[in-house]
Amino acid sequence: MKKTNNALPRLAGILILSVFCSFFILAYMYPLKPHSLLGWITLYLISLPITYIFEEGGKKLLENKFTARIGSAGRILYAVILFGLFIALEVMFMPNLEPYLTEW
Repeated sequence: MKKTNNALPRLAGILILSVFCSFFILAYMYPLKPHSLLGWITLYLISLPITYIFEEGGKKLLENKFTARIGSAGRILYAVILFGLFIALEVMFMPNLEPYLTEW
């Protein structure tokens, strides 16, 4: 079996997901938003590592021996539960960060 180099499509996917992640960060911070080009660049640069961490974390959590045994329906339920736990953690800890979120 020939191994192909899929780094470029993966990088493009991460960049596109970073834009998507930027929109979620921006939506959460509403009504605060960047007012300058530097602010928008900073927002995008912040979303790059966040997207990469979630991409790699999702791959590790959803492509392991446990998930291979539980089938596709079980994998979906497992992912929904993990996503729900992540949202619960975010809701618990985000108020601690709000004093540091100011206008850009």
